[in-house]
Amino acid sequence: MLIEGFELAGGNGRFQGLRPEQVALALPSGLRAAGSGHAAPADINRAFDCLTRAVGCDEVKPARPYPDFRGVMTWSINSDVADGRAFSAPVGEHLRAAR
Repeated sequence: MLIEGFELAGGNGRFQGLRPEQVALALPSGLRAAGSGHAAPADINRAFDCLTRAVGCDEVKPARPYPDFRGVMTWSINSDVADGRAFSAPVGEHLRAAR
């Protein structure tokens, strides 16, 4: 939605969307950072692949791949370090391999 845009409520126009390089996923690194409701690294990697290559998508699919999509970041590297880099190690490895 942020990239592709959407109709505004009440028929008041359209949000045209942002360029893919202006958008990134920002997520808690794990339960310690979120308290509850976090995404597993495998799901984050799949979402990245869906957005950048249009593969591995579930129900929501982009209109086209966005290879210039900026990337993924965690809310708190300190929490990730405390969790043994459970977020940055697998997600970082996946992002480096995707280049």
